[in-house]
Parts: sequence; C-alpha cells; structure tokens
Amino acid sequence: MSAFAGGDVVLGAPCAAGAGSAAVAELLWFTYRCGFEELAPYGFTDDAGWGCMLRSAQMLLGNALTRNGAAPRLATAALFADAPGDSAPFGLHNFAKCGLRYDVLPGEWYGPGVACHVLRDLVDWRRNAPGGPALRVAVRTPESPLSVEGACDAMTQGRRDAAAEDPAPAPEDSAPLDVDGADPLLRPPPELAARERRRSESAAAAAAARRGRLDGAWDGALLVLLPLRLGLARLEPRYAEPLRAALRLPQSAGMLGGRPRANRIFNTTSMCASSDQNLQLCFENSTRAIDPSKSGRPRAALFFPGLAARDGGADVYGLDPHTVQPALAVGDDGALGPGAAASVAPRDAKKLAADALDPSLALAFYCADRDDFLDFVGRARALPGAPLFEVVDAAPRRGGACFDDDDDDDASGGGGGDDEDDWEVV
Repeated sequence: MSAFAGGDVVLGAPCAAGAGSAAVAELLWFTYRCGFEELAPYGFTDDAGWGCMLRSAQMLLGNALTRNGAAPRLATAALFADAPGDSAPFGLHNFAKCGLRYDVLPGEWYGPGVACHVLRDLVDWRRNAPGGPALRVAVRTPESPLSVEGACDAMTQGRRDAAAEDPAPAPEDSAPLDVDGADPLLRPPPELAARERRRSESAAAAAAARRGRLDGAWDGALLVLLPLRLGLARLEPRYAEPLRAALRLPQSAGMLGGRPRANRIFNTTSMCASSDQNLQLCFENSTRAIDPSKSGRPRAALFFPGLAARDGGADVYGLDPHTVQPALAVGDDGALGPGAAASVAPRDAKKLAADALDPSLALAFYCADRDDFLDFVGRARALPGAPLFEVVDAAPRRGGACFDDDDDDDASGGGGGDDEDDWEVV
C-alpha cells in the first residue's frame, strides 16, 4: 500500500513513464457541443462558454461506467448523447435539468461540488431503470466524511430499514414491575431479569444482523466523490504531493478541477460550420462568459484522469472539453451516429503541474466491491503528507440514514467550495 511513486498512471492503472498518453487516448472524451435540441425555455442550443464542468463530469462518469464493465465504450458514450429524456440519461439536457434543484440555470457555470451532486442524482435515477448501471454514487464532504459502516450498509444486499435495528420493546416489557421485597441490585425480581434478558437477546440479534449486512456481498460498485477546497486563490503547496498520491491509488477514477485565471480560447471544429448561425452563437456565448463585469476570475474546468511522470515528480493529465463539436446524436436504434466514435476519442492530453490547479476540485474513487472498498480505505488512510479527506469507521446516524442522504446544502458549501459567481469560463 505504498505505491505513491513510479511512472505514469491513468485511472489507477500504472504504466511506464511516457506511456500514459496512449492510455488516455483510449478514454471517453466529452466536449462542448453545438446544434442540439434547445434547452427550453432558455434558448441554448450549445454549451460553449459555460458547460465545461458538466462535460468534465460526463468524462468522469463515462469512464467509470466503462470500468464498471456494464457496456462497451461506444454504447456507454451513447448514454451521454445531446438529447433530452430517457434515451440519453447522462446527456447535457438531463444534467442541466437536474442542476435546477441546486439553483443553477443553463448558461450558468457549475462548480465541482454541484457537478458531483448532479452526477449522483442522475445515477440514482437511472440505477433502478431497466439496464441501469450497477453503480451507486456517494458524495461526501469534510463536514460529512465517508463512513466505512455507512457505505457497506448501503451497498449490502437485503438492507433493512432503521426500525429493524432499533426494535420497540414488547408490550409486556412496558408493564409495571412487582418489586415488593426485591432489591434491584442484589435480588432483581424475576420480571426484571426476564426483561433484561429479552432486551439483551434483541440487541444481540440486531447486532448480528447488522454485521451480516456489513460483511455481505455488495449489490454493485461504489463511486466515491469528494469535493474539496485545498486553498484560497491557489492550491496550497502542502497538498500537491498528497494529491498526486491520491491519483496513484488503484481505485482512482480521476479528478474534476480547473486552472485559475485561465483565459482560454477554445477550438471549434470545421464540422460545426454546417450552420453559420450555430457557429456564431457559440462565439456569442463565449463573449458573454468572459465579460469582465460578470466573470470575476475565469477558470477552465478539465477532467484529470491521472499522472504523467517527469524528473523530480509528476504532472497531472488533463482532458480538455473546450472544443466545440456538433451535437452527439444517436439513431432510432440507440447507437451513435456516423463520425461520433471519432468525436469522443481524446485528441490531445494536456499536462499541468499539480500546484497550478485551482484549489476547488473533486476527487473520485471507484470501488468494484466490498474488498476493493476496504483496500481503498486502508490506502487512503496511509496517504502521505497533509490530509486531503477523512474516512471514519462509523458516522452518527440520522434517522437510520447513511451516505446516500446528503443534504442538498452540501452541494454549494462546505468542502466543495464552488463559489459559483467566481467560476465563469470559456
């Protein structure tokens, strides 16, 4: 559990130094798109200038689903088509619709915390549908850390509700006791002894049932999302090495983040020029996004799948969504249309120094089963340097709930540190 150094690593898989670029080229890449069905009633037919965090979140989830083995790469990409409704459950339209519950409108920028909560909500919605992913998503913050007991309890087959863990006393247990002539310390009356025995047996049975659930087989994989704020204007230097170490964990599913003050020019493919109006709209949106009176400190969101080794350390690989392409469409058969395969293949992986990252980010970890999760817990607790996040054995239970009852308030505050007004990018 000490693999904190070495060559390149992509989504937790080590490879030789310099070989990471080839591994990154096999991932799914989602970018700005234009010419899709209108995001009614807001009028957007493209997401240029405001959708880069959503596209980065799509990359995180899409590559986790291919790791999940539920569907081939291109079949998974079809789930992210730019269309509303059930045919594209993880498409931009559903991301934007789900964002409304966190008071983020289409055209406004998402921080990593809100993006994580939207991603979780979409997976929860889709999981119970026919053909849905065998995956749960847990979003935890420094104020509400990941709990080993809570995660195992939620992921175990045959989970019971809280009432079964705290049974009400039997009616006879509530009856008054006849204690005449009995010393409750030296000679407890038979009724009291029987009551205590029943309570002890009930507690033992509940504890045994709980241990069975915690030790049982999981009903799917777990994707842990951890929105963090690791500094003010920039990433604090003490977090750079722990962050690189976290990306080397075998359970790493990458990271959502960005670059501060990243005044970017994004690429528009020639295919988008099929509609001069759409192309012009893309650039109009970019102009609105970088209006100095509205934008504060512009940042560019990327998906970071791993590390690129270099002399004296390692940089982070970054998949950049700031290329505008035609809408990702599927046919009546649910398959991607012509040319779509090439449009989701990464063309160029950027490399950034860890200390150049924006301090507001979200780490992701994919745990295939219970044993993989417990291995992750051990490795996470052994990360070197300044602690990035905490994993507790058991968290205080609120009405029997565990990790999947996050307060929606956590999406925009706490460890996520989104500061949406400060995150406007192109």
